Amino acid sequence: MARRRRRPLSPIAWLLGVIISVSGVYTVYQARTAAIENMAQRQIEHSRATTQKLQQQQQARQQQLAPQVPLSPEQLVHQQALQTAERRRQAELATAARLKQAELAKKEEAWERFYSMPSSCRYPESDKRVAACKAAESQAWQQFEAAWTSGQLQSQR
Repeated sequence: MARRRRRPLSPIAWLLGVIISVSGVYTVYQARTAAIENMAQRQIEHSRATTQKLQQQQQARQQQLAPQVPLSPEQLVHQQALQTAERRRQAELATAARLKQAELAKKEEAWERFYSMPSSCRYPESDKRVAACKAAESQAWQQFEAAWTSGQLQSQR
């Protein structure tokens, strides 16, 4: 059985198809353009808000630093003592943070020496194997924590 040939489209159908295609492309173009413009507008508003906030903070700092009323010698001594105490407190906090970071680094190094992942856990073949590896690592971590808190591992540095 031979296939019938399709009749060619009439000029009106062809013109209607072109109009629908062009209007679809135009609609997509308008939607993308609007989305890009909205995104740019949001970024501009965000940068303006950030700039305004920074300016306000800078003005507040300048007002704090500007001496409004001359201070008496006793007030100057008191203010300097407060500033010295604040600097000392900040230095102590920084030192404590550095010590804590060093302690965490030592603990991490000790954990690396204490536990090495078995090769079967590096690339597990099944969910059961993953669960078993996680359980083994959890148990090893508990043993490590117990040894770390008792000080057994800290002396092996």
